[in-house]
Amino acid sequence: MMKTLFIILALIQIGCNAQNKEINSVTKKKNNNQNKAMETFDIETFNKNKDQAENYKYTSKNNEIIEESGGLENGDYIRIKHIANHNFKEFYRFYPKGTLKIKGMFYENDFNSGIWHYYNEQGNLEKTIDYDQAFTYTWDDILKFVKEKKIDLSENTTRISRATEGAIPTWGVTWHYDSGRLKSITINGKTGEIVEEKFLIMEKL
Repeated sequence: MMKTLFIILALIQIGCNAQNKEINSVTKKKNNNQNKAMETFDIETFNKNKDQAENYKYTSKNNEIIEESGGLENGDYIRIKHIANHNFKEFYRFYPKGTLKIKGMFYENDFNSGIWHYYNEQGNLEKTIDYDQAFTYTWDDILKFVKEKKIDLSENTTRISRATEGAIPTWGVTWHYDSGRLKSITINGKTGEIVEEKFLIMEKL
């Protein structure tokens, strides 16, 4: 009876070890896949459709506007995805062979947002940069500020930027204030306090 019990316990242990190895293998494979660059650039399709300026613009099945470009000095390709009337766009840069090099989000060419991923030519993740990390006063807080001030984000005179070069991270908001003037406000990116307010004459911009 005791011998039989030892055999059963041994079989259970073997089964558990095998199951743990399987779970660890799946987890490791999942993590490796997450660190792999999955998106690629279709060079053949691009070359068939590009214009003389090395640009190709089209709309996907998901109604995303996609702009692709080539002809860069180092042979890289660029892809930008966005939805009409959305503030943020997706940025992709590809190696000459079409494998992903960089991906991230940006706001209307003014600042990078969120976590950007950087890959080597084999498609392995080399590093990430979190461009939001320095800011505890977030984009949602900026949207509340914009709403309170009744600022129209769609106007071409409205500009939102941010910077991390100084002693503190800052947001910059500029908009059409009244006839002939813009108002520019600098906001502390940590506390949300207004650091500076000034007016700009539109004719001088």
